[in-house]
Amino acid sequence: MQLKELHHGAGISNDAIAKINKDEYISMKNLEKIARYLKKNIGDIIELK
Repeated sequence: MQLKELHHGAGISNDAIAKINKDEYISMKNLEKIARYLKKNIGDIIELK
């Protein structure tokens, strides 16, 4: 999946997409939007370092 699809489908901002590309912090609200869009649990889409 391209991040552009995620931007439009999940309704997250371009700023959040840029942060994802840079491996930076994004809000739980954005994580929730992404998880709902992908029909996954938040734990399925994040990796703790």
